[in-house]
Amino acid sequence: MASDPTKDFDLAPLVQLFWQGRREEARGDVGRFMLWFEEEARRDPERMAGWVVSHERALIGMSPLLTDRLYQVERIFERRWWENGEWETCCQTRSFFEWLGSMAPAGLAAVLERDVDLEELEGWMRARGESEGGLTDDEIPAGMPSSHWWWWTPGAPPRT
Repeated sequence: MASDPTKDFDLAPLVQLFWQGRREEARGDVGRFMLWFEEEARRDPERMAGWVVSHERALIGMSPLLTDRLYQVERIFERRWWENGEWETCCQTRSFFEWLGSMAPAGLAAVLERDVDLEELEGWMRARGESEGGLTDDEIPAGMPSSHWWWWTPGAPPRT
């Protein structure tokens, strides 16, 4: 059974931690939020679209945290050697932004367009996917839409 998003994540403390300079604490919580959001969006996109609308202001306030998450992923791409699970982290981050962007009302969509460069992230994923991709079917979350092609890199997603 899906969890109640309003009880699982109070977004205001995440933003507050970030602005207080307690970025490491905020980063862990943002990572958990992004995983939760991506999973819930796969399970029930309609419910999550309503959640995004009702939490638009808080999500706009989280923009620096979301951008910081992209910088963390960028640092992964800059390293020569990757650790276990880092490709999944990159895929989860990209899927989070795909779901959020597809559900975003106009104000949030404008902030995401201004602050989040998904073309650059996708370029990194295409370039490194040959060596770092190659997840097994068991490693790709159930119900992942084939439009989230990065999960299947370097191969092609299944046809739907």
